[in-house]
Amino acid sequence: MILLLISMACGPKKPVAQKADPLLAARGDVVDDYHGTSVADPYRWMEDAESAEVKAWTNEQNKRFYGHMSGSAEQQFMEQRLKSLWRYDDVSVPEPCLSKPDSEVYWSKRSDQDKWVVHLRRKDGDVIADQIIIDPNKWGEKETLSGFYPSPDCRYAAFGKARAGDENPVIREMDLTTGEQLSDSLSGWKQRSVSWKHDNSGFYYASWPTEVESPNGDPNYWHRAKYHPLGGDGSTDVVVMSSDEHKEFFHGAGINESGEWLIKGRYSFDTGKVWLQKANDV
Repeated sequence: MILLLISMACGPKKPVAQKADPLLAARGDVVDDYHGTSVADPYRWMEDAESAEVKAWTNEQNKRFYGHMSGSAEQQFMEQRLKSLWRYDDVSVPEPCLSKPDSEVYWSKRSDQDKWVVHLRRKDGDVIADQIIIDPNKWGEKETLSGFYPSPDCRYAAFGKARAGDENPVIREMDLTTGEQLSDSLSGWKQRSVSWKHDNSGFYYASWPTEVESPNGDPNYWHRAKYHPLGGDGSTDVVVMSSDEHKEFFHGAGINESGEWLIKGRYSFDTGKVWLQKANDV
């Protein structure tokens, strides 16, 4: 009898339904079929950061975290330690202007600033004039400087403004003598890699086409390099490097330090080709 009771106690039991933990993210029932193999993706709903459900869940987790950490000795120690490592006055190494070495560009950031400030320092004999070119701290909170490209004599500069880490800088130009922003516009998106002609007549740059500009409406392929004449409109910019056959290629174009050669490149993840052309022949 004793053995019977023991065996009954140790035998399989009916599973007890577990109550869902309200503190954990809910699991959805999304299942994808990849070539006959079912792959569950229970947290697909969390990919939409703007949905009401995800915002509510995030707010609840933040409330729990800060409710636990706020005012604790650990939180105060970490805050002070990180501030000491990240928050200090800093100045970069100056970069002389290519064709006017008596002028130089440098960057600075005070301990109370979140974004780097761009300066232009001009030397005229014993007189040194220091000018703030761009101060992104005066822009919107989520606007950031993404790329700064002075002309060889530092008369002009092109700079990219991105928003909230979207990796989509929009290039604008400015006159560094007057501080005036020019009305030029470029074409495409993710505008980068500006290289000025030495006579300041224009510059080369690279971008992806927009959905309207793309051959098949896909803005993530068909990368190209273009030439933009200073004072022009992006719709008239000339394509100098592209591929009509392979959409995955990256392209670039730039002037060498002497100003004599245009260097054009075509790249992929495992190969690259470079062409040289007389800059005056373009």
